[in-house]
Amino acid sequence: MPPLKYKQLIHETDTWKRILGFMMEENIILKNRLSEILQDSFNNQMLNDVEIFQNRLIKEDEWILLLRDEMVELEELLNADFQNIPDQYSKMKTKLVQIRNNVKNAENAFGKLKSEFNRYFTEKL
Repeated sequence: MPPLKYKQLIHETDTWKRILGFMMEENIILKNRLSEILQDSFNNQMLNDVEIFQNRLIKEDEWILLLRDEMVELEELLNADFQNIPDQYSKMKTKLVQIRNNVKNAENAFGKLKSEFNRYFTEKL
C-alpha cells in the first residue's frame, strides 16, 4: 500500500476513535443526568420514559464497544503484510467501508438520542 494512502487510513481511523470517545463521554454525561433527575423531586409518571432512555443509553454503550472492536480488527488488517496474504487487502477495504458507514450511522443515531433526551426532559421537568 502506498505510504500516503496508509497515512490517510490511519488518520481516518484516529478520527473515528475520537468520535467514539466523544460519544462515550456524552453517553456518560446523559446517564449521570438521568441519575440526577431521579435523585431530585421526580415525577413517578415519568418512570417508564426514564427507563426507556436508560435502556437506550445502555444500548448505545454496547454499539460503541462493538465499533471499537471493529476498529481493532481494521487496525490489524492495516498492519498486515499484504504481499504475503493477498486477500488481506480486500478484507481491509471491506472492513473500512463497513466501519465508515457504521460510525456515520452511530453518530446520527446518537445525535437523535441526545436531542430526544434533552427535548423530553426540558418539557417534562
